[in-house]
Amino acid sequence: LDLPPGRTRIDARKESRRTLEGEREEARCKRSPDPFKEVEQQLKQARVVGMKAQAAQIAIHTIQAKIQTLRENADVFVEMNGQTA
Repeated sequence: LDLPPGRTRIDARKESRRTLEGEREEARCKRSPDPFKEVEQQLKQARVVGMKAQAAQIAIHTIQAKIQTLRENADVFVEMNGQTA
């Protein structure tokens, strides 16, 4: 009993993506346009972007503080390890 081969994984994934895109489009159309939700979403995105920028700034300051500490304690490091800088 030889059956013909079924769909390949690639074909199945493409069909799944198409189906999902269609369902998402339908859900988008059914939603009522609420301007307040849109504004809330934009506010959330702005907060996230601001927090990422702040985290990056904190990381930069931390690295700068570490470098400064290493420079200040260079003589102690040389004394402990017996190496010249």
